[in-house]
Amino acid sequence: MKTIPVAGFSMSPARRRNQAASKAAFLLAAILLQALVVPGRGQSLADFGFNAVPLAGSRPVLVLLPNYPGLSVIGTSLQWHQLTFDSVTSKSPPRYSVAGWVSETSNGRFSITAASPLPIALSMTADDSADSIQAANPGWREDQINFVWLGRIVKAVIDGGFDFRAFDKDHDGNVHCPDELTIFVVNPALNNNGGVNRDMATQQDDAGTFSVSGASIITGHMAAFDTIIHEFGHSFGIPYELYTFPPTGSAINQGMTVMSSTGGGSPGAISVFSSDWQPAILHFDPYHKLRFGWSEPRIVSLRAGGRFVLPVATARTVNAPVILHDPARGTLEHFILEYRSRSQSAANYDGEFGSDNPSTGEGLVVWQVAAQADHSPFVGWFPTDPALGIGTNYSSSIVTRCPPDLNVTSNRPWTSGSETPRLKWFDGSLTSTRIRVLPFSAGATNITVEILPDSEIWVDFSYGGQPSQAETGAFATPYNSLAEGIANVGYGGRLWIRAGRTAATVTDLDKAMNLEAFGGAVTIGQAR
Repeated sequence: MKTIPVAGFSMSPARRRNQAASKAAFLLAAILLQALVVPGRGQSLADFGFNAVPLAGSRPVLVLLPNYPGLSVIGTSLQWHQLTFDSVTSKSPPRYSVAGWVSETSNGRFSITAASPLPIALSMTADDSADSIQAANPGWREDQINFVWLGRIVKAVIDGGFDFRAFDKDHDGNVHCPDELTIFVVNPALNNNGGVNRDMATQQDDAGTFSVSGASIITGHMAAFDTIIHEFGHSFGIPYELYTFPPTGSAINQGMTVMSSTGGGSPGAISVFSSDWQPAILHFDPYHKLRFGWSEPRIVSLRAGGRFVLPVATARTVNAPVILHDPARGTLEHFILEYRSRSQSAANYDGEFGSDNPSTGEGLVVWQVAAQADHSPFVGWFPTDPALGIGTNYSSSIVTRCPPDLNVTSNRPWTSGSETPRLKWFDGSLTSTRIRVLPFSAGATNITVEILPDSEIWVDFSYGGQPSQAETGAFATPYNSLAEGIANVGYGGRLWIRAGRTAATVTDLDKAMNLEAFGGAVTIGQAR
């Protein structure tokens, strides 16, 4: 039987006729095939923390703007109510709202609703102000002052007749905030863009029939919009910050998630109610969307790799991100890939993405997560990476790996046509995998990435047959069938086949690879 050598291989003419000409040529010439790979199996989204903090449906929010004698405030109760719920149907100012941001960043799986159809007018006495409480209690910390101050505000709302009992979902006689009811307090005494979540003194109605307890959101009346939504993020179940300020660079994750540092990207409420207001706005990171049950990423082994299309985060595509993990390492440390762009004019709530580096406002973001056994992030801990300072209220086990060297403080995405070095784990050890961003046009609604493991697999048709001869795909212990080799080589990897023959045929290739003959000609589809 005459054989035809092609790129170190040989194939019978009969076999060539039986194969589709294009597929045979691609296989034997070892051309890199551009094909989608079926995502890795064996793990579920729950193994990566999916729905660990369930947040679906809707949550009622009560917006309160207390007024004190002698304190001027920017915005009326009605305007702050509108800013929260976008209740101006004509889209006159404000053009943005907390409710609009919640809907977009949650992929439409969560919403906030107004606990009161109209704003509550809240006139307080001077003695009830935070300044008066501090003056009466010298040496008190800020949280102690707010504990009393918030309690007095809630008691004033109770006394005004607001029906808190309507929000007692578990009917235990207590409305727990923020889970059953989120209270958002605008502080007229704060003339900066600060915001906090603070515990408040438990309050009861005069008859003792119900109580209100828990914590409230507080922002200054000049707070930037990204600070406001940052504080809502804490109330949703993120009890830590996603930034530190290392001496060698800017805060980690800045401009990449609203849970990093905020307040520097837009004017605050001085212009918040003007028609040309353009606030700083950012999505949550994909890790917290996963934890809240808002996102269902595709699960991919970094050993297998593949080629994937990533829709832009603002498109509300539930499975847009990709979880990249090593099956041999487990699920507690992994990567999440997402495409972000601030140039999507139809979706307004990621407009400050990459604001730390204005010249690179779109591209691939490579998130790295190190989780505890319950899949929650480490808090007050930073793995052995750069020497970053860390406080007890911060998590640094959720970081972005940025160009050009996977730094965690350059805070910018991987742009069109770029390629990462081999990804590394938090302990500094390298994976075998790089990620390539295929070229895309500015403002694209999706991008394509290739996950490229630097893998090589060996096949020897004459190997095996004895229990002592294990097949691992290594040089010394190769697989003995073409099917095993194809199944185990990573996307874009190299499949080495030792000289010999096999009657096996290849009817389908579902990933890109390079095939190489070793030690002589290889004949496929003909045993003799």
